[in-house]
Amino acid sequence: MKHLILLVILSFSLSLFSNNDTTSGDWCLFNFKVKNKGKLYFYWGYNRDAYTRSDISFKGEGFNFTINDVKAYDRQTPFGWAAYFLPENLTIPQTNTKFGYFINDHISINFGVDHMKYVAQQFQVLSVTGDINTGGAYDGTYENDEITMARDFLKFEHSDGLNYVNSEINYWHSLVSWKNKIILQGLGGAGVGFILPKTNSTLLGLDRYDDFQIAGYGLDIKYGLNLRFWDYFFIQSEVKGGFIHMPNIQPTMRKSDKANQHFFFGEYTLLFGFNVPLLKQKKEFRTTITPSF
Repeated sequence: MKHLILLVILSFSLSLFSNNDTTSGDWCLFNFKVKNKGKLYFYWGYNRDAYTRSDISFKGEGFNFTINDVKAYDRQTPFGWAAYFLPENLTIPQTNTKFGYFINDHISINFGVDHMKYVAQQFQVLSVTGDINTGGAYDGTYENDEITMARDFLKFEHSDGLNYVNSEINYWHSLVSWKNKIILQGLGGAGVGFILPKTNSTLLGLDRYDDFQIAGYGLDIKYGLNLRFWDYFFIQSEVKGGFIHMPNIQPTMRKSDKANQHFFFGEYTLLFGFNVPLLKQKKEFRTTITPSF
């Protein structure tokens, strides 16, 4: 949240002067031209996430019930050389990967994956409504009854990836430039995509399920800052808010068993990337005509 507040304050402060084109020596502020058109870009980075509480409904053979106001959190891997930089471990932390292309100097489109993680808090006390009849300890009819989310009742994680596969459109605007070599740009965007979680779930003592599935869709809006170095490399940070709806979660090994949930999320990212110019820049030629007498 503090990162979101800082970015909003910085963006607002800069926008107060955005109608002025200021140049001072090697520095340019606002409204200067940045040549983005025709550039392909790629970035890789890391995220932290927060989720609103969610009602989760379960329906299948022997059960039809809903647990209310489920708390969940992300699970970022503690920083370490092996966990973050060895090739075999690159997908273990919460990561972001995107390819993008600038249609013109101000608009880009991208495609990639926000690899988040969603972990329902174990042993929280929940309100349950519905019926359970599996021949186990939790059989009964519930009417807003309290139950502790013990492991023999439910373990529910999208911890091998709450994978938001999405495409975004972004609008870029110039902020600060030093000798046209170090450039700070702001970007705002919106995206849409599908959710491909790898759900790790154990429900009512049934066999554990842990596999990929297309479970639903997501929407997002974002704002970020991009600091570019010598036209090729950049560091980027974004704050993102969105909505996820997953009506097709498979919580057990039986394909007929389903779970349904939706929630809002907030995401903060730190990204590292590079640009590849695909269009050759036009060179300016000056022709001097000497009159003859």
